[in-house]
Amino acid sequence: MYMSLVSSKMIKAQLNVEQGSVLVNGESVSGEAIILKQGDIIETSGNGLATVILYESIVINLESGTKINIDDLSKDNPVIS
Repeated sequence: MYMSLVSSKMIKAQLNVEQGSVLVNGESVSGEAIILKQGDIIETSGNGLATVILYESIVINLESGTKINIDDLSKDNPVIS
């Protein structure tokens, strides 16, 4: 019972905008702890920097001019392309 309560509150994927212009699905975003979902597309512009955090433990740093897709958010095998 405890594990189901704890795991249900875990954030699968979140985005922190570090600086500049960052888009999620073509819309500009800013700030920290933007919740992401499977199928989202994240883009950083020429001056944009961001961090994607999966399951509170996998950190992906996005440099400027980067575009990624969140293809699968399964905990055992997340897929980012």
